[in-house]
This record gives sequence, structure tokens and C-alpha cells, in this order.
Amino acid sequence: MNSIRCSRSRAPAFRRSRGTLPVCFPAAMAPSRRADPFVSIDVDGVGSLLAVAVLGGRQTRPGIKLGICGEHGGDPTSVHFCEQLGLTYMSCSPYRVPIARLAAAQAALGTRSRLRTTVA
Repeated sequence: MNSIRCSRSRAPAFRRSRGTLPVCFPAAMAPSRRADPFVSIDVDGVGSLLAVAVLGGRQTRPGIKLGICGEHGGDPTSVHFCEQLGLTYMSCSPYRVPIARLAAAQAALGTRSRLRTTVA
């Protein structure tokens, strides 16, 4: 039977269990009822973790390419947030591409749209 091995990087391992998550990252565990967490990034919780990861990655390797994939890449609010973080790319499902491209253009120009997306 073949087993999958993770390659070891030079960076130290970062491991936390679900039990230690509320203690280490209380903002990530705070209830947020503003939007569906599977569609839009919770800026105060997950967004703060993303900011730490981007900052650490850029300090370690300035030219690193960072991005997100999934439905968050097609949400206008998440696209604007990722633009502020300086992510290199975003990807999403094909039906969300037009809205994602419009949101990315608006974020690059520094404008904010009132366009909202809904998922059935």
C-alpha cells in the first residue's frame, strides 16, 4: 500500500488541535452571523489569520505568490479584502467568474461596489 508523505519544509511545524483553537485564536472562534462563512471570508476571524500568514510569508520570502481558491474567490467582499492583503491570485467556480472579475477590477481601482451575490 502506498502512503502519501508530506514534504518537510524548513519552516517550523504549526499544529493546534480544535481544543486549543479558542485559547490561541479567540477572534477566529467568535460567532459571526454577518455572512455565510462558506461564501464570504470573516474578516475579523479568518481574515486576521490570513493577514498573519501573508505577513509571515512575505517576510520569509518576499516574492512568494499567495492566493485563495474556492467560493471565497468569487465573493466581492472577500475579493476586496484579498486585494487589501495583497494576494497574488484568486480562483472560484466558473459561474462566479464574471462577478469575481468585476470585484477584482473595482478593488484594484479602489472602489467599492454595492453588488451582492447570493448562492442558491
